[in-house]
Amino acid sequence: MRFLIVLFLCCCSWSVPHGLQAQTAAALPLQRFGVVLLLPDAQMQDRVQSIDAMATYLKAVEAAVARVTAQPGWAPNAGFVVLVVRPGPEARVWWDWQQALPAAQQQALTDAVAAVPPFVARRGPVVVALKLGWGGATEPQRRAPAPPEWKAVAQAAGRALPLDDLVLAAWPMAPFQAASAASAP
Repeated sequence: MRFLIVLFLCCCSWSVPHGLQAQTAAALPLQRFGVVLLLPDAQMQDRVQSIDAMATYLKAVEAAVARVTAQPGWAPNAGFVVLVVRPGPEARVWWDWQQALPAAQQQALTDAVAAVPPFVARRGPVVVALKLGWGGATEPQRRAPAPPEWKAVAQAAGRALPLDDLVLAAWPMAPFQAASAASAP
């Protein structure tokens, strides 16, 4: 619980940078609906070396998504940016949008997030999701993400998997990449 409170305090004043707000005034700016920590508090405390570094990373990912979605041609949408950071540090992103994005837009988001240096994780992967929307989209009612790739892994296993096993199956030991093809039209 202490981890959640400290992370909340680190992130509570976080917003879209002022200059970016001016750029996105015509198209409604990115809205953060929440941050979803997908690991128990004890595991988060064990695996996150620096809460400040994690908060900085999440802010940078949000800003990257805001920059990309502020460009013309983005229809309103909302969902989850699912991030896994593992020791190395290495990071990967999965997407869980209310509506699938065109492949080019999905790739633009992936490239922007891939350019953000991850924080240092230790003793296992850190799994967190940003619940975001743009263009006035409504907040998703789901409390947690379910990226299509994760659903496919669980279905192939024929059972629910512990999160660490699910992440390992969805992301074998390889550098940053995004599994966006399955969720793109």
